[in-house]
Amino acid sequence: MTETGEPTADIADRRIKRLEARSEVDRETIIELRAAALVSAEHAANLTVALQTSRRIGAAIGILMATHGVTESGAFEILKKASQDSNRKLSAVAEAVVRAATAGRGPGCPSSRPG
Repeated sequence: MTETGEPTADIADRRIKRLEARSEVDRETIIELRAAALVSAEHAANLTVALQTSRRIGAAIGILMATHGVTESGAFEILKKASQDSNRKLSAVAEAVVRAATAGRGPGCPSSRPG
């Protein structure tokens, strides 16, 4: 018995119940944090892909501007039309433009210009 006359076993039972309740809250918090981390990692991966795609589209636009003497919006329209005509994503068309140009086969490369 304690000083207040309460049985020690009752005090221990109450402490155990409080600890179990805290433990459950902690488990739920850990699960929520893991889920948030997974979503954050997935979001970061998606942003990385989006940034790489945007850079490729920008590079393709620059290549088309230089080779066709068009404005930025004109180059984008060329990419967009090629995408629609070929039924491919704009990013895939942009990738093809960049690859062709860097391989020396595409517009803008000295080896592909008539001369």
